[in-house]
Amino acid sequence: MPSILGCDIHLRDSGQGPPVLLLHGSPDSSLLWRDVTATLSAHWRCLAPDLPGYGRSTAAADLDLTLAGQAEWIDALWRALDLTPPLNLVGHDIGGIVAMAFTARYPERVRRLALSNTIFHADYPGHLWARLWRRRGLGELSMALMNRPGFRAVYRRGSPGGVPASYVDAAYGAVTADVKRHMLRLYRTLVPGAFAGWEASYQQAARTVPVLVLWGDHDPYIPSRYASRLGARKVVSAPRAGHWLPLVQPNLFARELHDFFAA
Repeated sequence: MPSILGCDIHLRDSGQGPPVLLLHGSPDSSLLWRDVTATLSAHWRCLAPDLPGYGRSTAAADLDLTLAGQAEWIDALWRALDLTPPLNLVGHDIGGIVAMAFTARYPERVRRLALSNTIFHADYPGHLWARLWRRRGLGELSMALMNRPGFRAVYRRGSPGGVPASYVDAAYGAVTADVKRHMLRLYRTLVPGAFAGWEASYQQAARTVPVLVLWGDHDPYIPSRYASRLGARKVVSAPRAGHWLPLVQPNLFARELHDFFAA
C-alpha cells in the first residue's frame, strides 16, 4: 500500500504488460473495475487505486482537493509506482475529473485517455445529490440519513441496465463515516467555478492526447450532451446503459479500452 502525499492508498494490481491506470468515481472504489480488469489484464497491467478518502484508502486532513491538487496527486502516484510516462489513463465520474486535471496540467505525460460518464465543465451545475452535499448542514444531514435501501435506489435509478446487488451492497459497506466526510469536502471543493480556466487547458491538451469516451446514454446524473464535449476522437454510446457502464457492460468496456490502448 503506497503512501501518496500523506494518504495510504489501497491498490488493485493485476495482469502483465503496459500499465493502465484506472480511476473510479463517487461513491465507488477500485471495486468498480473488477470485471473490466478481469478481461483487460490478459494483455495489460491494470492499476486501480482507491482514490484518497474512498474504499480502503485514507485521505490526509490537509490534502489539496482542488483540480491542481488532483493533478499533483496523480503525478505523485505514478512516481511512487515507478511507472514511466506517458501513461494510459481511464477515468469514470470523479475519476474522470482527476484524469482530465492531470492531462490538462501534464499533457506530455499522458499517452491515451479514456473517459466514461464524467464532466469537466463550469456550466455543469451538478446532480441533485451534489448540490445538496455542497450545502452546509443539509449535506451532513443527508449523509447521516443515508441507508442501504436509499443507496440501492441511487444505483438502480442511475443504471437501468442493472448494477449487481452484490456490488451495491459492497459499495454501501465501504461508505464509512470518514468516507462521508471526505465526500462532502470533495464536492464542496469541486464546485462549477472550479473548472473555469481549466476547461480551455484540457481542450488544448486533447488536441494532442487521443481521447476515447465510453458513455451510458441513460445517465440521469450527467446529460449525454456532455459526452461530445470531452475532446474525444471517438465516442462509444451504450444506449441501454446508464451512469455505471463499467459495471453493466464490462466486456464492452474492456474490449474498447484494449483496442484503444493497443492502437
